[in-house]
Amino acid sequence: MAAVIALLGASVTVAIPAQADDYPSWADVEAARASTAATEAEVTRIGTLLTGLETQAATLGDAAITASAASATADTESRAAAAHAGDLARQLATATEKARTADVQLGLLGAQLYRSGASDAVATLLLVPGQASDLLSALSTSTRLSELTSGIRDRALAQRNLVQSLEEQAAVASTERDRLAVEAKDRAAAAAEAQRAADAQLAEQRTRSDVLDAQLASLKNTTAETERSYRAGVAAAAAYQKQQEEAARAAAASAAAQAAAAAAAAAAAQPA
Repeated sequence: MAAVIALLGASVTVAIPAQADDYPSWADVEAARASTAATEAEVTRIGTLLTGLETQAATLGDAAITASAASATADTESRAAAAHAGDLARQLATATEKARTADVQLGLLGAQLYRSGASDAVATLLLVPGQASDLLSALSTSTRLSELTSGIRDRALAQRNLVQSLEEQAAVASTERDRLAVEAKDRAAAAAEAQRAADAQLAEQRTRSDVLDAQLASLKNTTAETERSYRAGVAAAAAYQKQQEEAARAAAASAAAQAAAAAAAAAAAQPA
């Protein structure tokens, strides 16, 4: 039988652990001695149970590692999003203060320009030519103030546009930060649950394996240690075989890639 453990979008299929009634008792082992066929059947049964325990423990262990890695990734992304949101918040605060300062300066210069009486100066220049020198000086001052005001107005507008842009970016960043924080929390909980499942299965494997090894040894007239060593050897051989097969596939893929690259280089070197 199999069950699926969901880990936030990922799923791992594991065999459902055998129930207590599925394991042979010592009475079952003694009864199996009645015939060679019964003994062989019981040896096969115990071997299957031992393999199942190892497979379940390995699968749940891998699931725990995967969940832990996913949790670490989510935590890193959450921290990065929080840092980005904080940086935008600081930029927004600075830009807002600069915009406020620019607005104040713009207001002060506007008032100064008004007090300089630019419009009145033009009318007086036209009507009272004798005061031209003083009035031209006033106009010059007014012009400089007007130019300065125009520059500050442009900067104030640019600063307000920056504030608006940063507000929009900060809102998006804040939403993403909150989303990733929730995801990181969920993945951490999933990782903890996966680790608990793996630990429980490992404890189950150790407890059951001790008894099963002893029963298997009794049926085969060996020792529990011999049976454990034998299984460990079989597992090591299988792991080595798998490693060799993966190395061979990697070597073949590398050779194929090199051949393809050499062929492409030779084709490119041919004269048109």
